[in-house]
Amino acid sequence: MIICEFGFRQGSLSWFENTGNGNYARHMLRALPGAVRTEVYDFNKDGKPDIAALMAQGDEGVYIYYNEGNGKFREERLIRFPPAYGSNYFQLFDFNGDGFMDIITTNGDNADYSVILKPYHGIRIFYNNGSNQFEQKYFLPVYGAQKAMPADFDNDGDIDIASIAFYPDYERLPEESFIYWENTGNNSYKRYTFNGFANGRWLTMDAGDMDGDGDKDIILGSALIPVGHVPPLYIKQWQSQPVSIMLLENTLNKKR
Repeated sequence: MIICEFGFRQGSLSWFENTGNGNYARHMLRALPGAVRTEVYDFNKDGKPDIAALMAQGDEGVYIYYNEGNGKFREERLIRFPPAYGSNYFQLFDFNGDGFMDIITTNGDNADYSVILKPYHGIRIFYNNGSNQFEQKYFLPVYGAQKAMPADFDNDGDIDIASIAFYPDYERLPEESFIYWENTGNNSYKRYTFNGFANGRWLTMDAGDMDGDGDKDIILGSALIPVGHVPPLYIKQWQSQPVSIMLLENTLNKKR
């Protein structure tokens, strides 16, 4: 098992070896706080699973832990962010179809010591040059971005993005709570949302074919946590009409 212990001043990223009889031996990968998420993928095609990890807190970035066999891993930093960026999600995805995994990240955690709108918050897409070196190709600004998931939501052959923001600019841009980024060609995006974007405070999201009709739907999870700058109007609405989960049905293949 791989365990992310985010922590505060203390934390770590570790993998736990199953030694049998329900016992596990801990192996430290990074003895610092801020581990957010990992994905397992064989980056160097040597037949051994490597680990990609997003780290936040004081030393933000994306790392690969190359599997060198016999339980040994070698750390290599792929992407580095300033410590104020608020990294909170990443995902491996082949955006340009070249057979190499690219990386999408969100930077938008805004619950620490500088609770202000940050122009560097948003979605970043990094292309893999084929040698596991990554260059930023796109930046989509979103205040307080929380998560971004790539998929071909409209089945037109290119990759769209769905994103949520837990700390959007509720005064001027509350619709950025949820954005559907339609890829209109050459990785240009047109933004959409839905009428109920403010019915919850979206903390998590996933996508999949929930109704079995061949297109990807989206499920949102809300959490009323009193952090950040939120107008009393929204707080009152969420308290009086609480929403835990919302399903956004993709009607692309809906039978009429």
